[in-house]
Amino acid sequence: MPLIISVPGEDYQSQYGVEREVITELIDLYPTLTDLSGYSRETPGILQGKSVVKYLKNGEGIESGDETAYTISYGGDAASIRTNRWRYNRWGDSVDEENEELYDHHNDPEEEVNLIDNEDYSDVIKTMRDLLDKKKQQAQTHLKNN
Repeated sequence: MPLIISVPGEDYQSQYGVEREVITELIDLYPTLTDLSGYSRETPGILQGKSVVKYLKNGEGIESGDETAYTISYGGDAASIRTNRWRYNRWGDSVDEENEELYDHHNDPEEEVNLIDNEDYSDVIKTMRDLLDKKKQQAQTHLKNN
């Protein structure tokens, strides 16, 4: 689902109507709005989102390694990682039978074919499992430190 942002002012006028493929999350919206309104210094440290203002102005500002979206649901019992190509979902902390899904958004944007049992994707599955565990750990560490 696309996120549409229109910002008034000359700084952004050259970007009107520009479409970019980048993963953002709703948690990026608050820091972006505070940045746009001049209150970025007052943004609480507990926020995990990042402002995308630099990206809105000239396509810069999204740091390498930030092209994933990490989402939790069901009170933290389920989690999902979305990259430009893949979505990986898992229910529970560990890998059990039938608690995972893997979708290839280049070939299956509607997420109709779960690839989790396809051995051709074992490397991708391992990478996405590791990425989900890493993002989950980062989120928990961030919350504990703020």
